[in-house]
Order: sequence, then C-alpha cells, then structure tokens
Amino acid sequence: DIHPQEFVDTLGFRGIEFGNWVANDERQTLLNMAWDALHDLADVIDVPVECLSLDGRLALAFGARGRGRHAAHYEPGLKVFNFTKLSGAGTAAHEWFHAFDHWVAEVEGSQPSQTIRMMTGGSHHGVDLDRMLAHLQPSEKKAALTFVGLLTSRQRSKEEQIERLTSQIAECEGNITKYTQMRANHVETAPSPNKKWMKDVDKYLKGQRDRISNLETLVTSTESKPADGEFGRSPTTYALEARKLCGKSGTYYLEPTELGARAFESFVFDAISDRKGRSDYLVHGVEPERYEDPEMWKGNPYPTGAERLALNEAASAMIDAFRDRLLTFARTTDAEPRSPAPVSG
Repeated sequence: DIHPQEFVDTLGFRGIEFGNWVANDERQTLLNMAWDALHDLADVIDVPVECLSLDGRLALAFGARGRGRHAAHYEPGLKVFNFTKLSGAGTAAHEWFHAFDHWVAEVEGSQPSQTIRMMTGGSHHGVDLDRMLAHLQPSEKKAALTFVGLLTSRQRSKEEQIERLTSQIAECEGNITKYTQMRANHVETAPSPNKKWMKDVDKYLKGQRDRISNLETLVTSTESKPADGEFGRSPTTYALEARKLCGKSGTYYLEPTELGARAFESFVFDAISDRKGRSDYLVHGVEPERYEDPEMWKGNPYPTGAERLALNEAASAMIDAFRDRLLTFARTTDAEPRSPAPVSG
C-alpha cells in the first residue's frame, strides 16, 4: 500500500485530491494502481518516474472533479488530471499526454499567452503550430510537428495517386458525356436554341477536355516516379473514423488534442504489449482489432495498420526529442527511484 504522502514525495506531484464519494478502501486501491501505472509509463518513455509530474507542475485527483460521462479529464487551467473513481481505469496514459501536450506548448522560452495553448493546437483549428512552437529546439519542434501532422494526414502512395488521378479523368469524361447529350437535346428540341447557354456549355466542355489532358500528363509523370517518391497527402483513416464517431454530436473525437491522446495511448499499449506485459490502469481497450465490427461500432477511435505503426514511431521520436528536458526534472541523488518493468499478465 502506498501512502498519499509517499506518492507525492516520490513522484513529485503537487498534491492528490480525493472526492467525497471515494471510500477509504477505494482510495487505497486507486493510489496503488496509479502508482504502478505511472511507474510503467516512466518505464515506457525511459525517464525516472518523478519526471512525469513535469517538475511538480501537475496535481492528481480521484473522483474529485468529475465531468459527466467522461471517465477522466485533464484541466489545463489548474494543471490537474482527474480519474473518476474506478471508472477512470485505463485512462492514465491518455490524460498524462494531455498534460504533456500542454507543457510542450508552454515550456521555457514560449511567449506569455492569455489562452491555453497545446502542442496539438487544441480546439483552435487552423492555429499556426509552426509559429506557436517556435520556442522549441529544432529537433523538438520537428518531432512535435511530425507527430501532430500524422494524426490527420498521411503520405499518399504511388498507386493511390494514380487511382486518384484516373478517377478524376473518369469524372471529367462523365461530365463531357452528360453535357454533350444535354446540348444535343437542346438543339434538337428547343424552338429557339439559347445561344448564350450553348456557348457556356461549349466553354465548359473545353475546360473538361483540357483538364483530362492535364490529368493524363500527371498520370504519365506519376508512373515514371519511383515508388518512394512524393505523391501528396490524404486524410488518415484514423481521422476519418474519428469523424464517424462524432456524428452530429460535435467534434470531440476529431479534436487534435483527443487524436493525439488516443494515438499516445496506442503507442504506450503497444510498447508494453511488445514486452509481453500489461498495465490496465495505465491503458487498456485500445487493441486495433477491438472496434472492427461495423455492426457494433460506428467507427474506430484508435489508429490501426500502417498508420498506427507510423504514429507509434513518431510518438517514440517525439519523446526522444523531449527526453533531455524531462530529465532535468529528475532527482540527482543516488537514491532516485527508477521505474520497474510492467507487470506481466
């Protein structure tokens, strides 16, 4: 059993808060599980566990600051992340990423701001991330922008680009067939053909033929390029699936902060799984195949396939880039705690 003061002293959090409805025995269970989960997280990102409090910036709450249906949440204004009693199990990695996301945007060197900033841009769609993260070291900024960029767009393959161009050619050909027939019908049936309309149609048909010619040139050019060339970008399946989950209820699943947190969950889960371990209070329920059945789920909230592998790699590179900053929060005594390996299960 971990005593609250031991938790604070060892992990360096500003404090711990329990809600009035969290029973004493549940408090002990939650503390023990959070202790293990945070040690497992520290092991994954390879820093002493006290670094996770971001130099005492963060506080932890259990069932004290609940928000309706959400199992847990991070409050950037107060720098507190909350677990809603035992229903918060499995959210520690997700909520810690929100804190990391906030910290990266406000580390030393950033300009003071009246608004809460996040590395991912948060709810401020269209924010100039390149400018907002200008205070970072070049390697840090590059790693952060790479991770954030992969959340919503990916490199298109050569085959995909050819298919895309071919589809556009087919669409133009369909338009030509349609409007050629409409023009012919007009000439044949109208008592007095509308010359202006016919002129507009002729101009439109010429534009479609010119576009086909340009697209065919692009197809030929694309076919001549090596398979590892640049062929533009497409929306990620991850983002498209998140949009399905949003439905008409808003953009929660598509918010950059949430896309980033769920991708980080996947990275942590896969890193522990690769070691034949599990850490269910830290993260669980993010297996890529869990949400495959369309009859059960509107969409998959987590990245899958090649996109998941690319995001895992980008998340790892991002943590590597910021590790030196995180390590400045480590204790310098010989007795500094080190993270144990995840518990096998």
